[in-house]
Amino acid sequence: MKRSALALVAVAVVVGCGTLNGPRTGAISPPKDALARWQDFPAEQNPRPIVLLSTDSPGQGFDTNDAKIAALCSKFALQTRLPAEIPMPAGLSAADAYAAITKPGPGASNAQCAAVAPLQVTAARIGTAGFTTDRGVAQMPAWLFRATGAWAEFQWPAIAPSAFWPGPFERSIGGGATVSPSGRQLTFSFVGGPPDGPCAEDYTGVVAESPHAVAVAVQSNPGRVQGGPVACDLVGHMRSVTVQLASPLGGRVLVDASGAAVEACPEAIRAGCF
Repeated sequence: MKRSALALVAVAVVVGCGTLNGPRTGAISPPKDALARWQDFPAEQNPRPIVLLSTDSPGQGFDTNDAKIAALCSKFALQTRLPAEIPMPAGLSAADAYAAITKPGPGASNAQCAAVAPLQVTAARIGTAGFTTDRGVAQMPAWLFRATGAWAEFQWPAIAPSAFWPGPFERSIGGGATVSPSGRQLTFSFVGGPPDGPCAEDYTGVVAESPHAVAVAVQSNPGRVQGGPVACDLVGHMRSVTVQLASPLGGRVLVDASGAAVEACPEAIRAGCF
């Protein structure tokens, strides 16, 4: 469960010039292939495994570009003694948490990583932090590491790895989803085209279900008939589709059409979820 990269993602939704000829016809198939990577997930286990999507620190920033690159490359140098305490029975030690934040990622061997100096870790303490999971932001005991050049402490859960579903796995780009009180209706949010105007996009959703996961795919139906040339920009708009499930979501993982995990939260707490 590696810390996700701090990156800016640009999403192109509708572009070009031409005539919009109304909705495309033809149904899309339920995204059954997206369920495959979750086929062993124990959705009914109690307690349910934590699906950790990110360990990024809220408000994190850096004094220099080199410091940001060092963080993305997991380059740190320890300049303090780590606490020896274990925060709870079967918890994670500071040494193990430090090993986790310094574990090289897939791009750690590139030239930029080699060229920058490591961030100097000057303090470590036990505390509480919010971590993004597939059920929204969860507050957990955490080891917090202060490093020179970073605006916020780096964080890692102080919970035993056995509490988490083993990754790595992707986090869906875009929005999240809300779940109705019955658990049978999902409102799935994503970045798409505008809801009105000559470049309008209409959307529908289809669902595939297994005992372990639920996958949602979105069909784009270009909207209104427009005579003459039309130029559509690259601006993304938050859109959503509502889909019905055959059975309540329960402990199953919600994923998009690629199999990437989506944050799913009760309707009542959406504002504090994603």
